[in-house]
Amino acid sequence: MLGASRALPKLRGAILDFDDTIVNSRSRILPVMVEVLADLGFSIRPSEIATRWGEPLELVVKGAAPAVDFAEFKRRYLRRLAEVPPTELPGARRFLEELAAHAVTTLVVSSGSKDAIESDLRDLELTALVRRVWGYEDSGYAKPDARILAEPLALLADLGVGLGEILSVGDSLDDFRISRAHNILFVAVVTGTTSSAEFTAAGMVAELVVRGLDELFTGGLLQRYFAM
Repeated sequence: MLGASRALPKLRGAILDFDDTIVNSRSRILPVMVEVLADLGFSIRPSEIATRWGEPLELVVKGAAPAVDFAEFKRRYLRRLAEVPPTELPGARRFLEELAAHAVTTLVVSSGSKDAIESDLRDLELTALVRRVWGYEDSGYAKPDARILAEPLALLADLGVGLGEILSVGDSLDDFRISRAHNILFVAVVTGTTSSAEFTAAGMVAELVVRGLDELFTGGLLQRYFAM
């Protein structure tokens, strides 16, 4: 009927970034990386690592210290990182619990280390709320290459979840661009290094840029896009 409103899709799948989206990573990880590199004989400033933040761990480390033995670095890094408790960002737990309560299949896709992400989820007792984690070791691709979502989207498709039933959330322009490449609704959180102005300048609708995950189930934002 002319003028009838289009029925909203049901939210059935969520693809989430991890570092600085779910957990406060930057302030925790950078000092650990600098410390481990120093132990291995490399004097690196945090700023030298920060310029490559968001890239796969090996590229970040090799970019700062090309001669480092990455396997030995990773072994020490994971051991040292486990000694520094992760901190979830405001609203992260409630957001994941709300997704679970609505029977949403939740996936984490990151350019970070899968081992470190799964360890953090265990430490924060969030493992049961995430169906699967993809780290840089899994896909062979890294953000902003949109192919990084190929396997997660295939899993959701096997579960009968369509692209219009998926929400993507992240803190970077790379997250936005790979979601847009797949025509997935993206919500940006400004808990990382990218500002609201940078997201809107890149083409995002202002109402889809929020301060953090705690805003996603308040104010009816998701209900304007999905049948909840």
